Amino acid sequence: MPTWFFSNSSTARRLHYRADTQTRSPPTRGAPCFNAVTLLNQNFYQTSSSGTPVLGFGAYSGTGKTTLLTRLLPVLRERGLRVGLVKHAHHRFEIDHDGKDSFKLRKAGATPVLVASKERWAIIHENENNAEPDLGELIDRVDDLGVDLILVEGFKHEAMPKVELTRPSLGRPLIFPEDHNVIAVACDDKLGESCALPILDLNNIDEIADFVIAYMRSSLDTR
Repeated sequence: MPTWFFSNSSTARRLHYRADTQTRSPPTRGAPCFNAVTLLNQNFYQTSSSGTPVLGFGAYSGTGKTTLLTRLLPVLRERGLRVGLVKHAHHRFEIDHDGKDSFKLRKAGATPVLVASKERWAIIHENENNAEPDLGELIDRVDDLGVDLILVEGFKHEAMPKVELTRPSLGRPLIFPEDHNVIAVACDDKLGESCALPILDLNNIDEIADFVIAYMRSSLDTR
């Protein structure tokens, strides 16, 4: 039977985690290693408060997380999925600019500010306490807009199921040996050490899309 557990982070208290205590057996490379049965045997999923599957993509800066996702998202959309995304930024950013009315209103003290047109809308909210945002709250905000799947870019230290992206040529240490929340590794070369997780081809977007959809379906099937 699955064992429910919660970490000390506020994210884990808001989101639903399931993991079993059985040892993962080493998969073979290729499609059989990431089918729904394998994922079900891992039995490790995360959903939003309302049950929407959540999956992270974690890697060191410069590995190509955004590049991968810009290739993956159109494939998932073509397969009929509405995908929401939460992205972590390590620096200050602006989505409106000096001179724009929305910028002036926000700088004058309005928070949040909602800007809307017939094409899109955005809410700009100031984190007045200057603390890292709560991932669970961010996921629920995206989920409220009605999506089939939520992907998370970054937040690699959060306790959530994630796919690790790695390029051995960059010489960065692997994340999965210390982070048991990693459920698969996507790489563009041999890892250089043994790995009992599904290994995906970083350059094969269809293979990664298959894995993501298998994860999503297994998550929904075991709710």
